[in-house]
Amino acid sequence: MASNLESNPESPAERWAEGQLDLGIALRNEGLRTQGVKGTKLFAEAETTFLRALEIFTRDKFPERWAETQFNLGTLFREQGLRTNGAHGTKLLAQAVTAYLSALEVFTREEIPQTWALTLSHLGTTFREQGVRTLGSGGMELLVQAVTACRNALEADMRGEFPEQWAMLQYNLGVACQEQGFRTEGANGTELLVQAGIAYRNASEIFTRERFPEYCAILQNNLGIVLQEQARRTGNAMGTELLAQAVVAFRNASQAFGREQCPLQWAMAHQHLGGAFQELNGEQGKLGGNKSGG
Repeated sequence: MASNLESNPESPAERWAEGQLDLGIALRNEGLRTQGVKGTKLFAEAETTFLRALEIFTRDKFPERWAETQFNLGTLFREQGLRTNGAHGTKLLAQAVTAYLSALEVFTREEIPQTWALTLSHLGTTFREQGVRTLGSGGMELLVQAVTACRNALEADMRGEFPEQWAMLQYNLGVACQEQGFRTEGANGTELLVQAGIAYRNASEIFTRERFPEYCAILQNNLGIVLQEQARRTGNAMGTELLAQAVVAFRNASQAFGREQCPLQWAMAHQHLGGAFQELNGEQGKLGGNKSGG
């Protein structure tokens, strides 16, 4: 029976499992669009259907389908974890990591580079969220793992064939470097902030204001935050130049958000812009005073 099931892709058991997988994806996607208790219920139903699919899609008999189901299960746990605070949210994120690592046992760079990179990127964003929620050295280690996973994902050369996915990988790397950089002192922290800025600029080559205004705005806002923090750590003329660049980035963000389309984001970008202007004027005043004194 086992060999017939494995060799016959049209077997009733496999068709049933495919149906469960498709149903789980549909329930998960509906849950993403639904808030509150109803959304939580949809996520629970999706988990049940994915686990049913795994009863047939075992790793030994159907490795790719098993890995695909693990990936979708990981994404489900990650999304649930992002919505859930406290110990339960932490547990869900840990379950997502386990599922993604399972999928990566089958999804390899050599055989399925795009899927391998996507899974690594999702793993990295999950590590990042765990790190943000974890204090001390444990949180730092999770952020290190997040940066590593996002960097590894970019080893798959996707820019030419899948430019938007490549840009999203760059964005995820930027956020991971930014989070780790803010927690890291000295030259290492500054270098992480520099790497975050490079990643955001890379992503901005694809996520332009004309084609992707919301993504462009988010990238420019994050770039401004990174540049502003670099300036605070640098000082002197170089710090002033970084603040000037931050002002440009925040202005670009506010223009891309649009006051009517995204009023809250627009207001936040303007708040950041005002703060950067204030810091810039202060630094320029100090430089002017130093020159006069000299």
